[in-house]
Amino acid sequence: MDRLVEMLKRHEGLCLTAYRDHLGHWTIGYGCRITGPAWVHALDAGAPFGIHEVLADALLTAHINIARNTARNIYPDLGTYPEARRDVIVSLAYQLGSLRLARFVKMRQAILDSDWTQAAPELIDSQLHEQTPERVQELALMLETGEYIPY
Repeated sequence: MDRLVEMLKRHEGLCLTAYRDHLGHWTIGYGCRITGPAWVHALDAGAPFGIHEVLADALLTAHINIARNTARNIYPDLGTYPEARRDVIVSLAYQLGSLRLARFVKMRQAILDSDWTQAAPELIDSQLHEQTPERVQELALMLETGEYIPY
């Protein structure tokens, strides 16, 4: 299995029924946000909604592709970074989306400067670290070392 997919599955977990994430957004599968107004309205009204694992995997793949494009837009040299660092950035794009990822101005500048020892603490010094501390610690270590953490 692709290491990015494996990491995202571990970080996001799988839920085949719709649930509210820690920010109150309707979510399903591997952390895929439900944004369609009709779906959100139905879920708010108590309608049950579930998917099959095959669809969860398809949504994961689609959202990884979106996250890769987002990461490339913010980090034009993404393809030149070592795999682990590239996957950290794509993982952050998956979790945060383009607008929230773009707010990591100091981390972005450190990455653009290839200053990986500065990029890692900039990631840790964030609200995201307060929300998902273990995940951010792992990603920061991967940013700094350029290597995957064995699990």
